[in-house]
Formats: sequence, structure tokens, C-alpha cells
Amino acid sequence: MKKILSIFFLVTCISYPILSKENDYKKIFGSEKEGYFFISLSSIQTKQGTSFFTYLHNLPNKNKFGDLSYLTSIEAECKSYKYRVLGSQWYSQNFGKGILNVEYSNKSEWQIAEKKTFSRKFIDYSCNK
Repeated sequence: MKKILSIFFLVTCISYPILSKENDYKKIFGSEKEGYFFISLSSIQTKQGTSFFTYLHNLPNKNKFGDLSYLTSIEAECKSYKYRVLGSQWYSQNFGKGILNVEYSNKSEWQIAEKKTFSRKFIDYSCNK
């Protein structure tokens, strides 16, 4: 019995970090043509009408730089739908895995998320979570 529990514990410890990253994401929208967009559930923090979150875009094919995914951190105002990018990281594999090819950490200017845009869908999800 101890041996079985030890094996179960070991398998769980090894597989959890591998599986947990993909399980942290909820698909918001996308297609095979444009790729799929996800929000990181553990990244969502909403306080006093402002939401912080990270979204993931799995690209359908590698871009010219060899990237297959990127993560983008966002700050958004829930009522006005204003948002800005806080930073992004581009990876060689899906789900932000593989080699980190480039990282940007400059805050963008504030923008308005228009209706029926992917930005608006992310803000709606994060502010209502």
C-alpha cells in the first residue's frame, strides 16, 4: 500500500506542473485559421473596477520569428472598457512553452475596447469573473 501511495504521489508531483499550465487557461474564442485565444484564470485580479489579466494566443502556424504563442498582460477599466498592454512574451511552442524568444515590458497607451472585439471579450470575462 505504501508503495502504491508513493508511486501515486510521485506521478502527481511530476505531472501536475506539466498539466496545470494548460488547465489554467479558458478558451474565449478562435479558430484553426486565426489560432485560439485563452485567458489565464489564475491571472485575473479585479479590484475597485480595474481588472488585471493575461491572455494567451496560440498561433495556427509559426510566425517568421519562430513563435507559436504569446502571452499578453492587460490592465483594464471595467466600466469604461479602457485598457492598456503591460507587457508580452513570445514563445516557440503553444501555451507559452518552449524558448522565450522575446519579451516586451513597456506599457502601451490607453485604448478603448470597441464592441465585438477580442479585447472587449477578455475585459467582459475578467471583470465578471
